[in-house]
Amino acid sequence: MFSQSRAKKTPQEVIAGGVLRAARAGAAREEWIRIAIDELAMEPAIERVGIWLEPTAQEGDRGAVVFSGAVWERNAGNLPPEWRKISAEAPLPREVLNGTSSVEHGLESTTRAPMLGPLVELQRALWVPIVGHRILGGLILAGTREKHALLPRAKVERIAEEIGLLLEIEEDRRLARERHEDLILWRRVQDLLQKPEASKDLLRELAESCTAGTGKGGVGAVFALLGERTNALPGDTPAAAGAVNRLALCGQSGDPEWAHSLNQGPLETLWQQAVETRRVCGAEAERLPLARQISRVVAIPMEFDGGVNAVLVAGLPWRRSSLGLLERLELRALLAAQVLERRNRIARELNEKSQQSLLLESNEEPVVIVDR
Repeated sequence: MFSQSRAKKTPQEVIAGGVLRAARAGAAREEWIRIAIDELAMEPAIERVGIWLEPTAQEGDRGAVVFSGAVWERNAGNLPPEWRKISAEAPLPREVLNGTSSVEHGLESTTRAPMLGPLVELQRALWVPIVGHRILGGLILAGTREKHALLPRAKVERIAEEIGLLLEIEEDRRLARERHEDLILWRRVQDLLQKPEASKDLLRELAESCTAGTGKGGVGAVFALLGERTNALPGDTPAAAGAVNRLALCGQSGDPEWAHSLNQGPLETLWQQAVETRRVCGAEAERLPLARQISRVVAIPMEFDGGVNAVLVAGLPWRRSSLGLLERLELRALLAAQVLERRNRIARELNEKSQQSLLLESNEEPVVIVDR
């Protein structure tokens, strides 16, 4: 039989933990796990402890979430290295995977069903979810070979809450750092927009910012393509009305082979859909020949000069925080639209001045030129 509990802890109980004290001193995730295991190992009833955390956004990869960490056992030698990882698709209690409650249960040694590695030889197991911002961020296992042993549920749950708090702080700091980096980029673009000759370099820089790693102020996309429409139709006219629509590449980063897919390739339908709907459009990337480490391809419409006249196409990596990643890409699309709009306005002004000069020079009679 399963028994469940999720007691609420007071702030005093949480602050008292050694994991929080270590984190305050700047300890890394591996150190959190080690200190937590040391604290639980002091409980005589616990004979095996496992603590696994979800990978960070930078470490995310394709497929199911795989938690990684460490397993300790009393009076044991080297444990199987594969126990250091556990998949979210493993046969774990539903309440734990949902992050709603702890689950303690007995393990029947006579069962013929496959058993999860870290549970081998245990008679009782306590699973406790580690939750940060209401999202499952890790797991704690406390087990014993004694069938009727009383596991220290309150202590294990308190440590899970400590680590969950640290995950929340880590995530909040990451988001704050990204917002700061985006603000710096925005200010830089606004400053450089005052220099007409900087347009080409700015577009290339924005494309590279889409794919640069988060440690360098980038978004971390797999590839990014900035394309301006040629033979563009009026903003309210469907793209399929007859004129030929193409994207002229004005900035790119990542595998250059993706650029060949913009026109008459697998990406053409996607960006045309974004133009027609004026909304961000996405598609699964599994069937695309270049879709390595890419979960989705998105097309972000860029509006300026009275219509959707450019598109940012990017590949999103396999990672949980794709919504936040998409918001950062949209900011870069907005900045690129400002660059293109200013570049086109300057080009129009130069063209008008050239035509006016030509008209004045070719006409001996007095001429009056009136603008709009």
